[in-house]
Formats: sequence, C-alpha cells, structure tokens
Amino acid sequence: MESDRIPPIDVLWYEAPNSGNNYFFAVGGCHRWEAHKRLNSDTIRAKLVRTTLNDLKIYFGSSLPNLK
Repeated sequence: MESDRIPPIDVLWYEAPNSGNNYFFAVGGCHRWEAHKRLNSDTIRAKLVRTTLNDLKIYFGSSLPNLK
C-alpha cells in the first residue's frame, strides 16, 4: 500500500489564549501511524481539529499536562 492512500491521523490543536503557545495531541490513528512506520513514510497526513481547554480536560482528565 502507498502512504498517500492511508487516511490522515486525527490531531487535536489547542492554542493557549494568554501565551499563544500551540499544543497538538494525536488522538486517533494509532494503526495508521504504525502503517506509515512500516512503509518508512517521510510524512504523515493529519486532520487538525481545533479544540478548547475544556474539551481537552474532558478527553484527557487528570492526565492533561499544565498548558501555558
């Protein structure tokens, strides 16, 4: 299989309002990631989904790092 036929991985994107820092969390696509590794892909397509701090807290719970 060619890497361009593999669907993109899902990545949550959060921009901290006070600092402007960008944070990215891969949340879907572990099998797609592994497929790219096996194909020795140089790049992996991703679907960026802008999210909120509240959504990240719901999704990650207490494992969410302190985002500044």
